[in-house]
Amino acid sequence: EREAPGPGLGVFNLLAYRGAEASAGALALAALAPLLSLGIVLWLVRRSWPPLALAGIASLVGIVLAPVSSPEAVAVPLVLLGLAAMDPGGVPASAP
Repeated sequence: EREAPGPGLGVFNLLAYRGAEASAGALALAALAPLLSLGIVLWLVRRSWPPLALAGIASLVGIVLAPVSSPEAVAVPLVLLGLAAMDPGGVPASAP
């Protein structure tokens, strides 16, 4: 017996809204989600963006592709992206 992915915050929540969470496509996407996440993370690692921004984007990808996730999971990427925005990016402080 196949078990359908539960409600989440990303793609699977949209499928659940349409009533297609137990379809073959949804189950295939749930099986391929870790590989998709790995591919996106490997692509992100090659970017010269700030590390906190990369971590925030990678965690958002994980949340979007997760078959089940709680709404509180969004806090981590928001904090990481906020810290990345506040980071001066290696700009030297002006001397008096």
